[in-house]
Amino acid sequence: GGYEYSPSGGGSGGGGRTGTGAEYSMGGARSPAPAMSPGGGVGGSSPGGSGVDGNRVDGKEFFRQARARLSYENFSQFLQNIKELNAHKQTRQETLSRAAEIFGDHNSDLYHTFETLLVKHLPK
Repeated sequence: GGYEYSPSGGGSGGGGRTGTGAEYSMGGARSPAPAMSPGGGVGGSSPGGSGVDGNRVDGKEFFRQARARLSYENFSQFLQNIKELNAHKQTRQETLSRAAEIFGDHNSDLYHTFETLLVKHLPK
């Protein structure tokens, strides 16, 4: 548990307006959001913008974006995929393969960020 899905994309939880417009416009499939402004409106914790685009990959920000951009079902599958890896039921490569299927072509930036996080935090 712990995650509550809201298809509206903003709402009451977690401060309401932390960059959801930018997150939605990157995917293109959800809503016609205004164009992204560089470094604009993402939590304020990292000076370079979202923390996903630059050299430094922020895990919390990655999960925020994944949750905002994936459907409830896909996000649940993604979390289950990570649980399988953590339980040593599948390899890192299997986890990446499943993640690629879950994210699809339109979220390839999320996939590459996830890959970077895995490589950085999990030795082979």
